[in-house]
This record gives sequence, structure tokens and C-alpha cells, in this order.
Amino acid sequence: SAWDDFIYLSRDPFLDLRADRFLGSVHHEGGLGAGQSYTISKDFTVPTDLATDAYYVFVVTDPTNGSARGAVFEGGNERNNDRAFTVPM
Repeated sequence: SAWDDFIYLSRDPFLDLRADRFLGSVHHEGGLGAGQSYTISKDFTVPTDLATDAYYVFVVTDPTNGSARGAVFEGGNERNNDRAFTVPM
């Protein structure tokens, strides 16, 4: 009934938690039914030491945080929780 979304910036369309820049997180309370979605709006401060290249924004929903699963049990779908926006900013 609760989970977090982690937001990252990446120079390429592939998430690398060791190299990409973590911007922050958003905490969610309450459930979300099968097939439902949600929309949030949140401002983050972009680090000033980034190159002027384009960056992809990644959102990782219910991250595993070092364990085999996140806070929400998803059976065989535990590892499909990250997506990048298709157009870099």
C-alpha cells in the first residue's frame, strides 16, 4: 500500500544506478489497482556540475533497494519498474 519513485538523470537511454545522477524521490501511500496509473508533478533541482549534453529522465517505481523485491509484491514482474522518457531534455 506504499511505495517510492526514484528519479534519475542519465546521459543515455540505459539506466545505470552506479553512474547516473539521483535527483530525488516521491513517496506514495494507498493502493493502485491493476491497469491503473497515476500522475504527479514535482520540481527537482538539477545539479550545477552537469555537462550541457542532453539527459534522459528515468523514473524507477518501487525500487528493489538491494533485495529481490520492492515494497510492493509483483510476482514475476519485479524487475520491470524503470522507464526513461523517450526524448532527452
